[in-house]
Amino acid sequence: MQKYSCWCRACSRVRGRGPGNGTVSRGTYLDVSNCARNMLTVWREDHFTVTKAAGIEERKKRVAEMIAMKLTKAKPGA
Repeated sequence: MQKYSCWCRACSRVRGRGPGNGTVSRGTYLDVSNCARNMLTVWREDHFTVTKAAGIEERKKRVAEMIAMKLTKAKPGA
């Protein structure tokens, strides 16, 4: 997460921690060292939980159901 929306070259290439990713780690914060903004962009790492309902197999089922529902509404030539 970041406080500001910055899409400079350095910020758009952030891929996580490590020297090859353009960031300097400060605990749960990542400083983007080459940010073009006047105020250095800082990313904050947060925790999140993934449930089974958010998995790939469940997504495939939801998409299949959605397609089946939309196909019943489709008309020839549309």
